[in-house]
Amino acid sequence: MKSWLNLEIAQTLQETREDMLSCKPRGRTKASLIKKILIGSFIFLAFMHIYAFPKFTQSYGDPCYLNKAKFNALTHILHSTVAVLQKRNETYWLDYGSLMGFYRARGVMRYDSDIDMGRLIHSDPEKEKHFYKVFVEDMKKHHVDVIKNGTMLRRRAEDGDYVFGDLMVWRRSTITQDDKKISVLTRRDPKWKESMMLKVAKSMGAGDIPEKWVLPPRPQVLSSGQIVHVPRNYERVIRFRYPFSWRIPFPYKWKCWLPWNYPES
Repeated sequence: MKSWLNLEIAQTLQETREDMLSCKPRGRTKASLIKKILIGSFIFLAFMHIYAFPKFTQSYGDPCYLNKAKFNALTHILHSTVAVLQKRNETYWLDYGSLMGFYRARGVMRYDSDIDMGRLIHSDPEKEKHFYKVFVEDMKKHHVDVIKNGTMLRRRAEDGDYVFGDLMVWRRSTITQDDKKISVLTRRDPKWKESMMLKVAKSMGAGDIPEKWVLPPRPQVLSSGQIVHVPRNYERVIRFRYPFSWRIPFPYKWKCWLPWNYPES
């Protein structure tokens, strides 16, 4: 695949040089430019589909829609985590895909792949350390594993596969914008390393978020009757997280846009 992409890129660059050296009629030059744009777009989409998305998104290769076993396992993680966090009087909220699931379906979306929740870190390191200890013990009682330093949850579904949840930790911080100080929540995640993909992710809604949009969280009720906490202004958070796709109730995986991948029921 890489050699084919390199060949296409080299050919496109060669054609561009030839066009610049020759005085072709304007019509032919325009047609050549359109061709180059189409080829470049195809190369970019192929790169994203074959390399970038599978590398940076765990579930990109999964089926478009959850089967019953995985759906039930994810719902179990959600309900169990909420119950434990509320029992411990933690400040938490649904986020990312799980917040979108609340917004669209008042539960887990059939085309989601994991559970996403945020939690406000304790300012006292000893309290944070104690929370982690009791949280692991509490989740074990619900048959949910706590891994990745407490930032990831795992449960085995009835079909034998694991499903996961992210419990992202956020801290209060202050930034200066237009000569004004703004209170924001900053993600504290040991998995995140500075990279170009991280910068892109932050620019697309995964970075700092105004504290007033999130805190204090609001209690809401899922279709199951479970009470959960969501950001104070959850619609604004959703638009911030998914600026280009929040209106589209459809799986994000490209293959799911093909009609033969639709579920039978």
